Amino acid sequence: MESIIAPAALSDIDRLQRAAARAFRLGVLKCDAWSPSMVEKYGDVDVQYPALLRASGHRIEPKTFACLDGHFPSKAQLKDFDGFVITGSKFSAYDPDPWIKQLFGSIKEIRESKKKLLGICFGHQAIAEALGGKVEKIGWNLSHEIVQVDEKFLEEKSFPTPAYGVLCVHQDQVTVVPPQFNTWSSNDFCKVQGMTSDDDNVFTIQAHPEFTPEVLGALLSGKKNIPEPLITDALSRLNEKPNDSLSIGRWIMEEFFKAETAK
Repeated sequence: MESIIAPAALSDIDRLQRAAARAFRLGVLKCDAWSPSMVEKYGDVDVQYPALLRASGHRIEPKTFACLDGHFPSKAQLKDFDGFVITGSKFSAYDPDPWIKQLFGSIKEIRESKKKLLGICFGHQAIAEALGGKVEKIGWNLSHEIVQVDEKFLEEKSFPTPAYGVLCVHQDQVTVVPPQFNTWSSNDFCKVQGMTSDDDNVFTIQAHPEFTPEVLGALLSGKKNIPEPLITDALSRLNEKPNDSLSIGRWIMEEFFKAETAK
């Protein structure tokens, strides 16, 4: 089961072109496991990302690698994919768990392969740690937020809006960007809301464009490690506007992944 994200309107020509194109082969590095009740209603964490990318009309063929169980794409498998995404997680990128060290190795192999790599929340932070940056615990940032886009990035990369509204849940932040990376978005609470590599093969975002308000609300309601007043405030702001998740998902497919399904 996948989160229900309404597809954006497409012309008849768009539909015909995308029906004829092959699916985008997405490797999903799954770094968390949701509760049975969440999975029953919304699907597990790994299905949220293909759902976001499909919402703009693209065909996605995902394959999940359960990183918590030590499953990662081999070097030989990398050629079988058009791109990869590293999911969010309850874990921290600086935790000493062996699977996180394995993840860092996989990140480096994907970088060496020149394949496109997308990192979201924990994925954003893991990429930073793996490639020479730094992640630190700063404090909770929950629910809806507005994030500013760097002017140069906005102009050069055709990003759809100079400031985007999006949902978030994190207490860690990237505080040092890795070499050969730049910050493309920020706000007062989190100065590194997203990173992009100099060669344009890596794109990361701290927030969760794959979450609907309903999904994030369900996740927050089950959190025991967040103070109740923070959760109450977060739940009250889930539906604030704007929510630019769909336009971010479309931009990721068409401008970052440059997917054949978009032609």
